[in-house]
Amino acid sequence: MITDNADYIQCTKTSWVKTYDMISPLKVGGTFLINCPYDTIEEFEDNIPNRILKTLADKKINTYAIDA
Repeated sequence: MITDNADYIQCTKTSWVKTYDMISPLKVGGTFLINCPYDTIEEFEDNIPNRILKTLADKKINTYAIDA
């Protein structure tokens, strides 16, 4: 059972976002950090699944993308 009580989740591999349900446990207004090679918002949106983008927007998730 997945609950929505996480304040913070980080994803160290971009492919995991496409494979696993990484953000469902986040609270509304939570924080999601993703390590990805994308330089622009457009590139990020083109490479992240729409279902993830919708959840990020619906839950007002603070999203940070870094290339580490």
